[in-house]
Amino acid sequence: SNTSTFYHGHFAYFDPRRIGVEVIPIFINLVRKPLDRLVSHYYFLRYGDDVLVNKVRAKEGDTTTFDECVEAGQSDCDPKKLWIQVPFFCGTAPQCWDPGSEWALAQAKHNLVTKYMLVGVTEELDSFVEVLEELIPRFFSGAKQFLDQSGKSHIKRTRHKDEVSEKTSHRMK
Repeated sequence: SNTSTFYHGHFAYFDPRRIGVEVIPIFINLVRKPLDRLVSHYYFLRYGDDVLVNKVRAKEGDTTTFDECVEAGQSDCDPKKLWIQVPFFCGTAPQCWDPGSEWALAQAKHNLVTKYMLVGVTEELDSFVEVLEELIPRFFSGAKQFLDQSGKSHIKRTRHKDEVSEKTSHRMK
């Protein structure tokens, strides 16, 4: 049959044939600069976002800044957490989640180049959407216009986020 489905969510790359599904999906992804993503997640756990404003977050009440966390060497800002986007391209093997694994990084790069139709970066969202409109018009026709007119280029924002110092940025590299 010629049916189409769109799946959205956080899941690692997988080959559906491994579970007996003879379908070749189109993989696309959108990634963020690792430090920006980690800092945003750090503050999200403390302050939440502007969508689910009444939801209590895991670290609510903790006012430690990201800079202070890095200075104190706490686990929430461990540089190993910069790795978190790699496993989503690497796949479902346990070693994909091993921060710093050369094998996992190589596998992630291989999958990105050979299995994904398109991978964009959040800093270039408009361009990403324009390319999607051209490559997959059935799903994305009008998407750029929708983003421009709706103001929904950011679905949600962390309610509070302190700027990260140059010193911290340098330490996280």
